[in-house]
Amino acid sequence: MENFNRLYKQKLKQGISIFTFQFVMLLLLLPNLLKAQTIGSSADNPFPISTVQQLATLAGQVNEGGVFYYEPTDGKYYDQNATGRVAIDNMAEGAYFKLMNDIISNHGDVASCAGVKQSDWYYWGMLGTLNHPFDGYFDGNHHTVSGLLVRNENATDGTGFCGAIANHAVIKNLGVVNSYVPGTNATGGIVGEALGGKIENCFFTGTIVTTGNYTGGLVGQMSVGTEITNSYASATISTSGNQLGGIVGKIVNSPQNCKIQNVYSSCILHGNFQYTGGIVGENVDNGTVFTNCYYDQQLIDCRVTPNSDPSSTGAGTAMTTTAMANGSWAPVGFTATGSGNNQYPYITGFSLSDDAVLFSTVPLFLPPGASLSDLSTVNTVTVGAVDGVTWTELERVGIGSFVSPTLSVTGQSYVVLKAAKGSNSRTYVLQFDKAPYIGTADNPFPINNQTDLTNFRDGINIWYELRL
Repeated sequence: MENFNRLYKQKLKQGISIFTFQFVMLLLLLPNLLKAQTIGSSADNPFPISTVQQLATLAGQVNEGGVFYYEPTDGKYYDQNATGRVAIDNMAEGAYFKLMNDIISNHGDVASCAGVKQSDWYYWGMLGTLNHPFDGYFDGNHHTVSGLLVRNENATDGTGFCGAIANHAVIKNLGVVNSYVPGTNATGGIVGEALGGKIENCFFTGTIVTTGNYTGGLVGQMSVGTEITNSYASATISTSGNQLGGIVGKIVNSPQNCKIQNVYSSCILHGNFQYTGGIVGENVDNGTVFTNCYYDQQLIDCRVTPNSDPSSTGAGTAMTTTAMANGSWAPVGFTATGSGNNQYPYITGFSLSDDAVLFSTVPLFLPPGASLSDLSTVNTVTVGAVDGVTWTELERVGIGSFVSPTLSVTGQSYVVLKAAKGSNSRTYVLQFDKAPYIGTADNPFPINNQTDLTNFRDGINIWYELRL
């Protein structure tokens, strides 16, 4: 202040007016003032997120509701104001956030953890809830968030990386990978309940297990004009409820029509009840726009006849694994790995040098006409031979052998294969020589002798352990 006063008096002696001096000083200070005032208010000057702690504190503040504050010195968020902190509106409406690097929540194979938390792991409490949905802009910057063990503490509808988003929300350029998402109603890899908003250039890999309805690879339930574009899911999904979809579980009728375009699903879908679809489980919004939506029909394992035909409810193009791995169909915004590589496409802007991105493109090839619902005539299965990806036979009941890339079986067999690269993994449950859609009261599984009973017991035990 002393130096400022000395300079001020000096300029007055030189004949510079008070107004001119103040105006010049304001121009000199203006860039710093604008930076402090506008951080988080545009895509060019977002709130940066570099650590899992910063991401977790953001989520915690959004979920509590009300105005909260960003502290530039540590990049965290607080519910109390202080000098230098930037105020953020309720639910982060209008605020911009950007990942500056990949973030690892938990190390290790979280996708295959069956919900069991290791001592050095942390739960992910979600970004946004139904009571306080996230309503800001979240740019993943073509980075990934990995190792999420999601927990919906209040056991309400809406579970995912984001529990719920609102009308102004944008989630883009983000991969949520190697994660385990358990839920009840409205559960998805990226968003549980989408009450509007946009999801762009996003993908999910991992495991989703639900005991309720509306389960999707990306979004559990969507309405109010929600848009999903240039995105895909490559997850293993199991539910004991209704409305299971590779991209969305259910689309709800609303005045503003929803839109799904340039998406695909290579999800393994284990659905035992009504409405299982390759893209959408159930769509009750007749105005929904579907454009360039594709799914791997051979990975759908649905054991009921009513409403189980994916083409009747999924509003997408069914393809074989071989056709999808060719990549020539890939819509705008995707990069095909090439027919020689036999891999699914990935989102342009991400890189195959990232283990998680590469792993999301790895297929399992079933013979033409076969699917996880019906392997009754199958004797061999070929795994995707991609550099650095290992395949392991975890369980077997029956006769056969596995020498990568070929699995061979004879007669009735039950085999569990696991693909892995780094911390990323995916499990395939294969039941051979069985009739499709068996197990109903009119067409039950036959148990004729002690061997059948023993196989039934072993199969149930293995399946239960995998589903937990």
